Amino acid sequence: MDDFDAALATAAGFVLAGGASTRMGRNKALLNFAGEPLACRAARLVREAGLAVRLVGPPELYHRLGLETIADDRPGLGPLGAIATALAHSDRPWNLIVAVDLPHLTAGWLRALVARAAGSKADALVPRSDRGLEPLCAVYHRRCLPSILAALDRGVRKVTGGLDGPPPCRVEEIAPAEWKGYSGDADLFENINTPAEYRRARPGELG
Repeated sequence: MDDFDAALATAAGFVLAGGASTRMGRNKALLNFAGEPLACRAARLVREAGLAVRLVGPPELYHRLGLETIADDRPGLGPLGAIATALAHSDRPWNLIVAVDLPHLTAGWLRALVARAAGSKADALVPRSDRGLEPLCAVYHRRCLPSILAALDRGVRKVTGGLDGPPPCRVEEIAPAEWKGYSGDADLFENINTPAEYRRARPGELG
């Protein structure tokens, strides 16, 4: 087993697909992108990165797609609650967390992110873009779970707020220069929330 395979052996993959999609008006995880539903595309990219993958969301929606799905332990708490569910159900130290609505994501970037996590002393590796931190395409150690659960109990819903503690999680930020080579001309972390954003994203889809 080489170093990269060893890194993959320490990680599991999760796709967050439990959002209400209120601004889209329909379940965006089932929207077609590059010939497949976004949920299937996200799961495929995680598998191509070398990881087993499970969705976090309503199982009744995704089992028919052939995707292993676990229900939110604490539904209605947004992405931070879904991350807590993923970490609670994981048997691996590191956990790749990917939002379902990132149409320009690439397997190459996910592989690089997981490989970097295996050698990190941080509790979470989170990319930074021009918008700020991108916590819905990041890697979290299971050590983050107590901090996230405590934050949820305090009413925190912002994902980055869930890492602030107490106890605080050590966050390693990944600068744009380190991930832009994996995105081509696309915005690697652009997500889709509205019909207009969906229409704009499709001409630049990477497949």
